Amino acid sequence: QRTAAGGSKMMGHVKGEDDGFADALLAGKDSDATGGAAEGVKFKLGLPAAFVEAQRKKGAASLREQERDYGPIIAKDAHGTKCFDQMLKNEAEFAGEWAVFYHSYSC
Repeated sequence: QRTAAGGSKMMGHVKGEDDGFADALLAGKDSDATGGAAEGVKFKLGLPAAFVEAQRKKGAASLREQERDYGPIIAKDAHGTKCFDQMLKNEAEFAGEWAVFYHSYSC
């Protein structure tokens, strides 16, 4: 069950502006086994195959023209390294058709 941001199943879903996007994502699900996530949903964007292949060959945009370097803090943290590795794996998987944006929160 989807809930409003900060909501809970107990409080119920509040209809909002993201419902159309969420409905599109969830329409591609095979079952409720993923607990509401749209994991595995693939979109057909209609981009030219040659363009997609060229972008895919270039790889993850965040690694183009530079080597992977998580910096000293992440590099010495096994969990942090695993998280960043997964982000880059996802970025590489979708590099042909999607741009990935990262946002860092700090105090």
